[in-house]
Amino acid sequence: MITKSLHEELKHKGILVTALHPGWARTGIGGPEATLSPEESIKACMSVPLNLSTENSGSLLSYNCLLYTSPSPRDLSTSRMP
Repeated sequence: MITKSLHEELKHKGILVTALHPGWARTGIGGPEATLSPEESIKACMSVPLNLSTENSGSLLSYNCLLYTSPSPRDLSTSRMP
């Protein structure tokens, strides 16, 4: 919600805002079965600001610049987050 609020507050100044999901990376939190290495996640995340636009400002974007939609709580109880 803070991302959307900041977007609304700053858009008239031309400032773009996003929250970023780094993907499922092999870290202490993601574990060894995660699909991305930390380096792959970081490299992909670094491109997100370059692709930010007025159309996607204020949203949660994934590491690959796609609009991220959170899984439902029911999905979280039965599977790992991609």
